[in-house]
Amino acid sequence: MYRLAAVALAFAAMQPAIAAGTPAEAETRPPERNLGQLRHTRWTVEDGAPPLIRGITQDRDGFIWLASSNGLFRFDGIRFDAMPVSGHDDLPPNFSAVIGLAGGAVLAAYDDGAMVLYRKGRFHRVPPMPDAAPVIYFRQGGDGTIWAVLARTDRPILRYGKGAWTELGEKDGLPAGWLINIHATHGGDLWVTTLDAVYSLAAGQRRFRRIAPVTGHAAVTEAGDGTIWLSDDRGTRAIMRRGRPVQEAATYATPSSVRNFSTMFDAQGHLWGVTGNGMFRTSPQDNRTEIFTAAQGLTSDRTGNLTLDRQGNGWVATTLGLDRFSATSIVPESGIGPFPTFGFVLHGAVDGTVYLGSGSGVWRIRPGQPPEPVNGTGGTVKAFCDRRDGVVHIFVDDRLLRLSADGLRREEWPFASRASVRNCVVDRNGTLFAGAGFSGLFRRNAGGWQELAPWGADDSIDLLFKGPNGYAYGTLQSGRLVRFDRDGDRAVTLMRHDAGGEFGAVAAHDGAIYASVRGGLYRIGAGKAAFLSQKRASWLRGVNGIVHTAGGQSWMIGMEGVAGLPTRDLDRAFDDPAFEPQPRLLGFAQGLSNYGYVGAGPGMVQGGDGRIWIRTLSAVAWLDPSRPVRDAVAPPVRITAAQWASGRVRDPDRITLPAGTGRLAIEYTALALSAPRQTNFRYRLEGLDEDWVDAGTLRQANYANLAPGHYRFRVIARNADGVWNEEGATLEIDLPPAFIQSALFAWLCALGIVLLGVLAYRVRLERLKEGIGKRFAVQMAERERIARELHDTLLQGVQGLMLRLQATADRLRPDEAAHRELEQALVRAETLVVEARDKVRNLRDPMAGSLSDALQGRADMLQQAGGPAISVSIHGTEAPVRPEVIPDLTAIAEEALRNAVTHAKASSVHVQLTFGATHLDLCIADDGTGIPPEALQARADNHFGLIGMRERAARIGAKLEIDSSALEIDSSALGTAIRVKLTAKKAYAAPLPFWRRWPAQRFRPEA
Repeated sequence: MYRLAAVALAFAAMQPAIAAGTPAEAETRPPERNLGQLRHTRWTVEDGAPPLIRGITQDRDGFIWLASSNGLFRFDGIRFDAMPVSGHDDLPPNFSAVIGLAGGAVLAAYDDGAMVLYRKGRFHRVPPMPDAAPVIYFRQGGDGTIWAVLARTDRPILRYGKGAWTELGEKDGLPAGWLINIHATHGGDLWVTTLDAVYSLAAGQRRFRRIAPVTGHAAVTEAGDGTIWLSDDRGTRAIMRRGRPVQEAATYATPSSVRNFSTMFDAQGHLWGVTGNGMFRTSPQDNRTEIFTAAQGLTSDRTGNLTLDRQGNGWVATTLGLDRFSATSIVPESGIGPFPTFGFVLHGAVDGTVYLGSGSGVWRIRPGQPPEPVNGTGGTVKAFCDRRDGVVHIFVDDRLLRLSADGLRREEWPFASRASVRNCVVDRNGTLFAGAGFSGLFRRNAGGWQELAPWGADDSIDLLFKGPNGYAYGTLQSGRLVRFDRDGDRAVTLMRHDAGGEFGAVAAHDGAIYASVRGGLYRIGAGKAAFLSQKRASWLRGVNGIVHTAGGQSWMIGMEGVAGLPTRDLDRAFDDPAFEPQPRLLGFAQGLSNYGYVGAGPGMVQGGDGRIWIRTLSAVAWLDPSRPVRDAVAPPVRITAAQWASGRVRDPDRITLPAGTGRLAIEYTALALSAPRQTNFRYRLEGLDEDWVDAGTLRQANYANLAPGHYRFRVIARNADGVWNEEGATLEIDLPPAFIQSALFAWLCALGIVLLGVLAYRVRLERLKEGIGKRFAVQMAERERIARELHDTLLQGVQGLMLRLQATADRLRPDEAAHRELEQALVRAETLVVEARDKVRNLRDPMAGSLSDALQGRADMLQQAGGPAISVSIHGTEAPVRPEVIPDLTAIAEEALRNAVTHAKASSVHVQLTFGATHLDLCIADDGTGIPPEALQARADNHFGLIGMRERAARIGAKLEIDSSALEIDSSALGTAIRVKLTAKKAYAAPLPFWRRWPAQRFRPEA
């Protein structure tokens, strides 16, 4: 998309240098963050927070538990989950105290003193206290002892052990009266404050010891080093360190308490406290106490309690909601007054000082110091630039100011009436360049101010900056990057990007220039330009600020937030197209208040204390790249609930669903409380999902139409800083089959299908039989008609003709040749008439008798006509044969018998009919001369007998085999065997009984 337009000057001659505005990080550390620089998040009753929260704690899993007047709640940073005490409906909904125990359980107390213990998804009743009374505080010591402070003067404190509560009071050295606050130490000691003193009960001892008097309400807590601190109306002070009283301890000012008083130390040594009239935080390092009330945004001044979670977040419970205070990597600067309408102008000076210019003047931030105003600079600041000697030039409205160690003074600016300066730079020779956009470019050197040659509309100066070797560089609205020569008389174009438009940001580092444009980032150096497209690195979109630190880091701000990565990785991305850099992205979850502000001057600069200052649309903020706030702990992942149509369980690790369950919803969460909305999840149902499902920030998985079986649900999570919990959480799921999903039901369905198939087959078979019967009836009617016509016409005509021939023969002498010929013809005619009558009889009644009877009849007829000996044998139990196949089988047998008698000249013929379980076999074998091979293959007119046999066999679905090779039967040579084989289904009129269904015997023709 972009190309290098021109390189007019070799970069090889330039020596590496670090541009002004990016100084080396010094030993000076940034000032400590105040309470206003922590990110404050609040949840009111309208946001779903419970009202009148009295107790707050964090359990071992990481959940925040809240005891309120509306019940017991569990909070994961996103959702307030009401925890109804199932099976304890007789208890009131008001809770007064809650504590997360070391073993993982959660102990909660009702207003009437009843207690419940939550463990592994279930609530359990706790043995009752001696008398009903609200619990104000729960505490647990390092030795596991549980303590409870009651809202009673006669029985102020209880200790739980061996399954029962024990009262402690006056008999144990504790005066009668109200207890204000208690603290159980890591070593097992108990500290108690009353209205007059603080008392201590050493681990293993039986009596309290009075330590020191108090003034008003008092609270006691333990610092990280074990020191005991006391807070009352006089302030906060250390009273005991390593078992010895602290003498003449410094007192730190803290507000007085009017009701609930509770204090805690965080890991950085800050003391947090609630007083019943707001909250406070004290830093013993600089004796600074900050108060935070409803006026500053607290949900309510009526505070109930507080806790500090394991990520360092501070949680304050009030009567109207819940507040969280979190440290973030990006810190809004709260000490510079209201944000100006047109934003701030940023500048980083060579001495490490950072300057902020606004519509009302200048703020100066020295390394390690808070911002301070520069008096006398009233007006709208347009641009900063500084010299190597520390002098800073400030363009304010129509004035030019000079800030030095001697103070602030006004300098000459002759073009004030027609040029409004947007940016300026001082090069290595002390020449001052001032850019006024379309109004032109101006220069001041030893000869004074000069206006350089007019620039065209497309040559409007956008940015001025000091580049390699200290020369002055500029970007133009036409998309050109130029360098001014030693005297500033000429501008040499180094490159031009094709898209045109403004450069977003420029920065010089190690002899190269990094310049952001509309589609990505350029690196120009050593006589060439390399381009990194935002298609490869989306975090380069809209970059308007770039800083390279002396520690080897590159930081940018753009439309996707603040991105930081090692400079070597950035350079590698320019040189290696296959390399995908992975920066650390800081967005709104890390304290960024808004998108970067596009205007005059850089969007990011670095100060001498290492802090990088960022200009956004709504604030000026900073980040310390050497000490980023990073959540390096993998977020604990928990499955909070499983729900189906008829049930719901909390915190399950294994469930057995009702048979036939169709839908299942699994709720899960991760306890990354600093930035819960930036937590991402992946889940997988082993046994169904082939791969991980990327759920984004969703905290519920839904499944439908689950098949019976065993499943394992796994979920993993990544926090906002990219740290994954790869182990995650698991849920074992058993889903037994319903009856309709069981194997028995499947077998029953299969059986039903088979029965339906059989029924359908029988119905179809009956219909086929009915159709065949109808067709057979029609066929028989036609056969009867043909028989009648043959009998009444042809045979009667032949009989008449024979009578006439007989009469003619009778008139001739017997010895005449004609008489003998006529007599022979009459004998032949009579034979034909007999055969014709047999045919007519068969046409009328083809099913007369069985198949065996039909075969025997044909054999007898041929023998009576003077043929050879013909034997018929039956094998197997004779079964009824389908009527429609009898004529064709009989015709095939008759044709075979005639062929044996007429053509083969056989002396004996054997017919064998075998009734088998699977087939019906008909075999006609003779001892004749056989059939010539050419006759078997012929299809000529003189072989219609064989053709007819094949056609009849094909019509009834039989297999016809003709073997004309010599066979030996009972030591006799047989010439031809004709075999017809028909399946039982096609041959028999009804299925054979099962006792006859054995394999058919192998046929052996008999003589």
